[in-house]
Amino acid sequence: MMKHAQWRQAGDYPQKKSWNILECLQSFPFCHITQFSGIQAILGNVTEAKKIHIIDLSIKSGLQWPILMQAPVSRQENPFELLKITAIWSCSKEVIEDAVKRLKHFAS
Repeated sequence: MMKHAQWRQAGDYPQKKSWNILECLQSFPFCHITQFSGIQAILGNVTEAKKIHIIDLSIKSGLQWPILMQAPVSRQENPFELLKITAIWSCSKEVIEDAVKRLKHFAS
């Protein structure tokens, strides 16, 4: 059962919202299935590419991209050299910054 976050300050909202998204994704495995299917479709269409540039129109938490970030490790024949993810989001700068921090941490 998901717990509802209690916000004490207005400035806490974006971070708390991100954690709520994480809780939701962990609770509903069909989100993972659809994201995995989308990533597999991308990988299937860029088999020869050395550089990949993803433009994400709604990055939200960014949790869909670690699967793609792991692909060069398992792609022995044609590993790509560069993966660039551009996030376009008009809602909140903090949401994008949180996703960027999470993805940078995963990449390191």
